[in-house]
Amino acid sequence: MDLRKIDPYFGMTPANCLPDNCFCEAVRYGEWIRQPADTWSNLAFIFVSIVIIWMVYYQKPETRNNLAQNPSYSWLFALASFLTGVGSFYYHASLTFMSQWFDVMGMYFSVTFFIIYNLDRLRKLGPTKVYASYFAINILLGVLLVTIPEARRYLFGSFLFLLLFSVYYSQVKLKTEIRTGYLYWAIACFAVAFGLWILDIKHIVCVPDSLFQLHAVWHCLSALSGFFIYMYYRSEDAKV
Repeated sequence: MDLRKIDPYFGMTPANCLPDNCFCEAVRYGEWIRQPADTWSNLAFIFVSIVIIWMVYYQKPETRNNLAQNPSYSWLFALASFLTGVGSFYYHASLTFMSQWFDVMGMYFSVTFFIIYNLDRLRKLGPTKVYASYFAINILLGVLLVTIPEARRYLFGSFLFLLLFSVYYSQVKLKTEIRTGYLYWAIACFAVAFGLWILDIKHIVCVPDSLFQLHAVWHCLSALSGFFIYMYYRSEDAKV
């Protein structure tokens, strides 16, 4: 059978996970969406971005809140969540090397936002330096994704550790009034999501042809975790 006639992605450089390590869900060669459950579940990230934009317009937090004083920060995180959803959607639909780049970059956009946001809380960088730092770091990460693609998960893990450290350190230093319950929910959602991610990618719990996939649940819980972190900082009262 001539794959060029049945597979819309034939001839494109495949993702590193192919042929047999692209999570549990079976790869449907010959279709535009190769992993339906893992693809459509990324709409959760896009939904979160829409909710955040709605909140910017219709629900104003206290003016002493840093996100209220700089609403473009909320737009920036909404963009990061949107790009995460679109990138991962493209990745699971095509499983190509190009889509892999967009998928991982979306995750980088989300995790680096809060690291730099915490620096702004501590040092009052201002929007210009925040944007410059944010895009400079992600441009560098984008280059590394092409030159050293196998390091992508280690880099993401490192930045995730930096995020947790920045959350803890900035709050210890600032001691602002903030609703910590949102942070606990964010950590809980991500911890459960990561556990499901391991069960899925290791094929410990795996039904390849099912429309219910643990990796799809990982997408939904990760999107929810990001929303809870956003709400955590949105609840902050920066009064000295």
